[in-house]
Amino acid sequence: PHRLSSGGGALKLFTKIFLQVACVILLLSSGIFFYTTYKWKNQSIQDINNYEDQKFQNNISQFEKKLSLSISQPDSLNDELRKKAYIYAFRQTFHDTAALYQDGEELYNGTAYEFQPQEILKLMGDDHRRFYDDGFWGYDPIIRKTNGRTLLLFSYSSMENTANMNYEIVTYKDVTNVLKRNQILFYQAGILTIILLFASGTILFFSLRSIMSPLGRLNEAAICVSR
Repeated sequence: PHRLSSGGGALKLFTKIFLQVACVILLLSSGIFFYTTYKWKNQSIQDINNYEDQKFQNNISQFEKKLSLSISQPDSLNDELRKKAYIYAFRQTFHDTAALYQDGEELYNGTAYEFQPQEILKLMGDDHRRFYDDGFWGYDPIIRKTNGRTLLLFSYSSMENTANMNYEIVTYKDVTNVLKRNQILFYQAGILTIILLFASGTILFFSLRSIMSPLGRLNEAAICVSR
């Protein structure tokens, strides 16, 4: 009877220690996994954002300069010629990667998507508004899903900077494939984490059993001596 009780006590202690340590390992590994995956995703989007944002700023500056040259004599241009000058300067700068609007009217759209510039500006709001290095106001990009694709949208309105040139520009960067790759990495890292958890749990189990086995025998010997 004494041996049975001592063995049961050792087993309970072993189970308690094993479960506590396993829970700690599980919580730590899960926290590290989710944090690392979150940082991977954010860093990927941030790198694309920084590159495309700088490119967008440069294009805006070039467009402003070409537009100023195209309409250097505004009195000699009627509305139709002014629109053509806008489109010509726009296509020279952005080619087919953006859409140009004036007073809500689409002047040119070389992309495969239809945009609503006023709605995009409202979505961006004051929280995304910031001052660019070139001396004009702009907006931080936002992520939106369109036609099953995830787009990083960049928008600019001349009303924030130049009163006599009322136009809006919307361009985008398709980040669907980047997010899919991050999702694949998430699943791969999750599977690897589960494998490591099972491996570490197995090692922990046998390690604790080897440690607790002498303690159990010592406990039995102590009971025998006390008897």
